Amino acid sequence: MSDSRGIRRPTAGEVAEFDAAWRHNFGATLRAMELRNGSRHSRWVRLHSLPESKRYAETEAEYEELLRRYFAVLDELRGEDEVLTVVTFAFSFSTSPRPVRRTSLLADLLPQPRYWRSVSEGYDQDEEQAWAHAYLHRVHRDAPVLRELFKVVADDRTGDVVVTDSYATWVHCPYDGGSDLILRSPAERDRVSEMFTEWRSPWEHGL
Repeated sequence: MSDSRGIRRPTAGEVAEFDAAWRHNFGATLRAMELRNGSRHSRWVRLHSLPESKRYAETEAEYEELLRRYFAVLDELRGEDEVLTVVTFAFSFSTSPRPVRRTSLLADLLPQPRYWRSVSEGYDQDEEQAWAHAYLHRVHRDAPVLRELFKVVADDRTGDVVVTDSYATWVHCPYDGGSDLILRSPAERDRVSEMFTEWRSPWEHGL
């Protein structure tokens, strides 16, 4: 990585390659809530980040446990890939898809992103609508910022974070309470689900 902190701004070519891979695997959908629905539902599983499905960490031991779980799952998904693609978002309500800046929290954690693309809720053109603006970074698995990013997600200080590989063959979407995974296939979903079965949701709906 060119950055001593293990963070790098992708090149325009890398963004174009990633965009093509993402569209092939996931179409126009970007956000975790939408990724787990529709035709990708059979590839989705949710894992909880604390015992007994506790939502928020209150002690250092609980923070260490949720980080242990986030990274255990991430390491299983990434295989030998040491550098990951991290997607963060900014949001606006406008008639225009013109991107806006991310929060100062994200800007401090992951500075100088490469803009990827924007998606809306799909209302008629020229109507005010909610826009999600996606930005990319390349981040080493051992970069301290990844640990910090997972912690701020776990505290619900930011959301809509996606971690994946360069070819978007899987996605790891941490949230305050666990992570949503979209795998390569239903069979891969079953394999990973079985591996981390103790962290699965206890409820039939899987949330």
